[in-house]
Amino acid sequence: MKNLTPLRSLRKGCLHCMGENYNQVEACHLDACPLHPLRLGRKPKSSNGKKLLTTVKSIKAHCLECSAFNKAEVRNCNIPDCVLYPFRMGKNPNIKNRKGNREALRNYSFLPKNKSVQAISVHN
Repeated sequence: MKNLTPLRSLRKGCLHCMGENYNQVEACHLDACPLHPLRLGRKPKSSNGKKLLTTVKSIKAHCLECSAFNKAEVRNCNIPDCVLYPFRMGKNPNIKNRKGNREALRNYSFLPKNKSVQAISVHN
Protein backbone atom coordinates (compact mmCIF):
# COMPACT_ATOMS: atom_id res chain seq x y z
CA MET A 1 0.00 0.00 0.00
CA LYS A 2 1.34 3.44 -0.87
CA ASN A 3 1.92 6.07 1.79
CA LEU A 4 -1.24 8.00 2.49
CA THR A 5 -1.32 11.67 3.36
CA PRO A 6 -2.48 12.49 6.89
CA LEU A 7 -5.79 13.84 5.56
CA ARG A 8 -6.51 10.72 3.50
CA SER A 9 -5.59 8.50 6.46
CA LEU A 10 -7.90 10.50 8.69
CA ARG A 11 -10.71 10.14 6.15
CA LYS A 12 -10.17 6.38 5.99
CA GLY A 13 -10.20 6.24 9.79
CA CYS A 14 -13.57 8.01 9.87
CA LEU A 15 -14.92 5.66 7.21
CA HIS A 16 -13.79 2.67 9.28
CA CYS A 17 -15.45 4.11 12.38
CA MET A 18 -18.74 4.54 10.50
CA GLY A 19 -18.79 1.09 8.90
CA GLU A 20 -17.40 2.22 5.53
CA ASN A 21 -20.52 4.32 4.94
CA TYR A 22 -19.80 7.74 3.40
CA ASN A 23 -23.26 9.07 4.27
CA GLN A 24 -22.78 8.27 7.95
CA VAL A 25 -19.39 9.99 7.96
CA GLU A 26 -21.00 13.11 6.54
CA ALA A 27 -23.84 12.95 9.09
CA CYS A 28 -21.51 12.18 12.01
CA HIS A 29 -22.58 14.00 15.18
CA LEU A 30 -19.53 13.20 17.32
CA ASP A 31 -18.39 16.83 17.65
CA ALA A 32 -16.06 15.95 20.55
CA CYS A 33 -13.95 13.70 18.29
CA PRO A 34 -10.68 15.43 17.29
CA LEU A 35 -11.12 14.07 13.75
CA HIS A 36 -14.64 15.48 13.33
CA PRO A 37 -13.77 18.81 11.63
CA LEU A 38 -11.62 17.00 9.04
CA ARG A 39 -13.85 13.93 8.51
CA LEU A 40 -14.95 14.97 5.02
CA GLY A 41 -11.39 14.94 3.70
CA ARG A 42 -10.90 18.69 3.47
CA LYS A 43 -9.70 21.34 5.86
CA PRO A 44 -12.54 23.57 7.04
CA LYS A 45 -12.23 27.25 7.77
CA SER A 46 -12.19 28.03 11.47
CA SER A 47 -15.47 29.21 12.90
CA ASN A 48 -16.06 31.54 15.83
CA GLY A 49 -12.36 32.49 15.81
CA LYS A 50 -11.54 29.04 17.19
CA LYS A 51 -8.16 27.74 16.07
CA LEU A 52 -8.35 24.28 14.50
CA LEU A 53 -5.72 21.59 15.00
CA THR A 54 -3.62 20.55 12.02
CA THR A 55 -4.45 17.19 10.48
CA VAL A 56 -1.50 15.41 12.12
CA LYS A 57 -2.19 17.01 15.52
CA SER A 58 -5.84 15.95 15.24
CA ILE A 59 -4.71 12.37 14.64
CA LYS A 60 -2.38 12.58 17.63
CA ALA A 61 -5.25 13.86 19.81
CA HIS A 62 -7.47 11.02 18.59
CA CYS A 63 -4.78 8.44 19.37
CA LEU A 64 -4.35 9.91 22.87
CA GLU A 65 -8.10 9.63 23.37
CA CYS A 66 -8.06 6.03 22.08
CA SER A 67 -5.32 5.09 24.57
CA ALA A 68 -6.95 6.68 27.64
CA PHE A 69 -4.73 9.78 27.37
CA ASN A 70 -1.59 7.76 28.09
CA LYS A 71 1.34 8.93 25.93
CA ALA A 72 3.28 5.71 26.54
CA GLU A 73 0.33 3.70 25.23
CA VAL A 74 0.28 5.83 22.06
CA ARG A 75 4.01 5.29 21.56
CA ASN A 76 3.67 1.54 22.15
CA CYS A 77 0.43 1.16 20.22
CA ASN A 78 -0.20 -2.46 19.30
CA ILE A 79 -2.56 -1.75 16.39
CA PRO A 80 -0.14 -1.21 13.47
CA ASP A 81 -2.96 -2.06 11.02
CA CYS A 82 -4.76 1.15 12.02
CA VAL A 83 -4.66 3.64 9.16
CA LEU A 84 -3.76 6.41 11.66
CA TYR A 85 -0.84 4.47 13.17
CA PRO A 86 1.98 6.19 11.20
CA PHE A 87 0.79 9.63 12.40
CA ARG A 88 0.04 8.73 16.03
CA MET A 89 3.02 10.68 17.42
CA GLY A 90 1.95 13.95 15.76
CA LYS A 91 4.56 13.79 13.00
CA ASN A 92 4.22 13.08 9.31
CA PRO A 93 6.58 10.19 8.44
CA ASN A 94 6.23 11.04 4.73
CA ILE A 95 8.37 14.14 5.28
CA LYS A 96 12.00 13.14 5.59
CA ASN A 97 14.65 15.30 7.25
CA ARG A 98 12.52 18.44 7.32
CA LYS A 99 15.14 20.47 9.22
CA GLY A 100 17.92 19.49 6.82
CA ASN A 101 15.81 20.47 3.82
CA ARG A 102 15.09 23.89 5.31
CA GLU A 103 18.77 24.54 6.03
CA ALA A 104 19.78 23.45 2.54
CA LEU A 105 17.25 25.83 1.00
CA ARG A 106 18.44 28.65 3.23
CA ASN A 107 22.06 28.07 2.26
CA TYR A 108 21.52 27.76 -1.47
CA SER A 109 18.50 29.94 -2.19
CA PHE A 110 20.81 32.81 -3.21
CA LEU A 111 22.37 30.75 -6.02
CA PRO A 112 21.46 31.65 -9.58
CA LYS A 113 19.64 28.78 -11.24
CA ASN A 114 22.36 28.24 -13.87
CA LYS A 115 25.33 28.21 -11.44
CA SER A 116 26.66 25.30 -9.42
CA VAL A 117 28.01 25.56 -5.90
CA GLN A 118 31.59 25.02 -7.11
CA ALA A 119 31.31 27.85 -9.67
CA ILE A 120 30.72 30.51 -7.01
CA SER A 121 33.62 31.84 -5.00
CA VAL A 122 33.61 34.38 -2.21
CA HIS A 123 35.94 37.39 -2.56
CA ASN A 124 36.97 39.56 0.40
